[in-house]
Amino acid sequence: MNDIPLIDPHHHLWDITNNYYPWLNDGAKPSAFGDYSAIIHDYLIEDFLEDAKNQNLVKSVHLDVGYDPKDPVGETQWLQAIADRCGFPHGIVGYADSRKADVADLLDGHMQFKNFRGIRQSMNFHTDPAKTYLDRPEVSRTTEWRRGFKELVKRNLSYDLQLYYWQMEEFYELARDFPDTQIILNHTGMQVDGPSHFDGWRQSMKKLAEAPNVACKISGLGMTSPGRRNPSVPMSSRPSRSSASIAACLRRTSPLTSSSPPMTPSSMPSRRSGKLSAGGSHEALP
Repeated sequence: MNDIPLIDPHHHLWDITNNYYPWLNDGAKPSAFGDYSAIIHDYLIEDFLEDAKNQNLVKSVHLDVGYDPKDPVGETQWLQAIADRCGFPHGIVGYADSRKADVADLLDGHMQFKNFRGIRQSMNFHTDPAKTYLDRPEVSRTTEWRRGFKELVKRNLSYDLQLYYWQMEEFYELARDFPDTQIILNHTGMQVDGPSHFDGWRQSMKKLAEAPNVACKISGLGMTSPGRRNPSVPMSSRPSRSSASIAACLRRTSPLTSSSPPMTPSSMPSRRSGKLSAGGSHEALP
């Protein structure tokens, strides 16, 4: 057992037997992550806790995972019932599309559940249809999206940001325009296009780091590499960047990331404090 108390700030559960997740229930489709057919089965709280049993896991935050888009609050309700029964997850980050006219009502629906903390709307735009989450770029700069985002701001909710590195200038503007909203970068900026893009990713990370209200979850490094998607790819064809070189880059992007020690329950910040470590916590969890 590792004695260091850990908070998992980003994990997923799914029950495809009883709930509907289009990307799972409808079969695997081309994606930035390659063939994911091996995970198309239930992954429940019992599975998560079994996988974490050798760590001193004290709290966790669940992120939206492509639940039925017609009923985003249904996922939060399902997760709150799990939390009431098992204690995990302690924080819930749900889904809302800020472009929708009824986004205020949707946020209020999520907020009925005590462990709800914020929203993730994946904003990744890519010219490759298998890698894009949106049908057009620069959605966050539109009047309709900004109107919806202001509803999140009014409710003092956090915003989990998932994007590609060339979009970071766009979202630096968002962070600058809403300085009191905690924005949490997912998957270290999701560099999905190979080693030749590493320097562009690094420069974009440094730009986003200029916003003091942005924190970063150091996760997802290599999750879209050729070797991960296909173990048969020769080692010589896999990304050449070492974990040491990536760590060096991340240190240079301070204050987006930091060398803070792991957060313990007593050290977790308030959502209103504006102080977050690289772990990207979502408010003082219950």
